[in-house]
Amino acid sequence: MLWTLLLLLCGGAAAWAQFNPSNPPDPYMLYKVVAKATGGNYTSGSGSYTMGTQVRLNTSAASSNYEFLHWTKNGVVYTTDRQFTYTVEAENVEFVAVYKFNPDNPSDPQTINQFRLYLTPQPEGSCSFNRTSGAKAEAGTQVWLNPSASQGFVFEGWYLGEELVSSTAGFYYTMPMGNTTLTARFRFVPSNPGDPEGNQENVDMGGLKGDIDGDGELSVTDVVMMVSAVMDSTVIDYLPKYDMDDDGEVSVTDVVMLVSLVMNN
Repeated sequence: MLWTLLLLLCGGAAAWAQFNPSNPPDPYMLYKVVAKATGGNYTSGSGSYTMGTQVRLNTSAASSNYEFLHWTKNGVVYTTDRQFTYTVEAENVEFVAVYKFNPDNPSDPQTINQFRLYLTPQPEGSCSFNRTSGAKAEAGTQVWLNPSASQGFVFEGWYLGEELVSSTAGFYYTMPMGNTTLTARFRFVPSNPGDPEGNQENVDMGGLKGDIDGDGELSVTDVVMMVSAVMDSTVIDYLPKYDMDDDGEVSVTDVVMLVSLVMNN
């Protein structure tokens, strides 16, 4: 079987483009789910997933000047819910959270003891929030804050400037007497071994998981080298580059996962 696969690989990238199997999709094939928002508002849920994976998508407004309308899927209205679960299908999709710009009326009366609580993610795109950034809250009240992390991001803490306010993602914040900005800090620690941008060990080595030849991208050449490694383990120079499923060895499964990535990118 390995020799057959090697012959197919050596046919070049054009052969992959013409590959149109009639069998069910490869269980290791990854499909891209992109979550965006108009007006620079926040979303979470973007990533590459296998078919059948249930992905939670969420959006929140960057300020009270934006009013959420609906989500579109590949340009077609999909749902009016801010949060929803999408079961990944055998296609790449783009979800867009559509907002209407609806700025505050400067003539609106100012309510005594109510102030704006601004929420920002760090880095940008690392999460969405359970409430609108800039929405007002009465001083002294308890405001529930709970960010929804994007794929691969791990919560590190809520900060007021450089001061740690909470090390727990979901917590009640006591609103002070004044407008306030809190920052939810995250660290990117991807855990999906099939994601070419998702292996911290390989990033530390200056490359991508599966990038056997070290040229910065996944290609047919990498697959050929992976097949060679399955047939002769002595050619392996750094196991994490080859071990796509992180099981401690290089096997046909690793080849199949890499082939799926090359075909899907």
